Amino acid sequence: MQNSTRLMDAKDLKSALAYSMKYEAARTEEIEDNNSRERDDKFESLFNRLEKLLNSSVAGKKNTSHRKSNVTCWKCNKKGHVQRECQAITSNQENYHTAVLRG
Repeated sequence: MQNSTRLMDAKDLKSALAYSMKYEAARTEEIEDNNSRERDDKFESLFNRLEKLLNSSVAGKKNTSHRKSNVTCWKCNKKGHVQRECQAITSNQENYHTAVLRG
């Protein structure tokens, strides 16, 4: 900045100061623009990674339904679901629910 101000060959101190301040502002803006571009690049990279992860997660869920067709429930012995997802009501549960509803 000093060399640039000297080369300007200012006629008075006020002109030299004004030039130096403009020079410094332009330089600071350039640095901020570079930092902003770097942040944008990092954000875009992170966003792309997140999108890939989400897509692989969705693809994994699609494959899960295919895998579930091979499992057998230990509760009702039917294929396609596991015991914790079983919708079958046993006779004991049915009797309990009926007794609770009757009061």
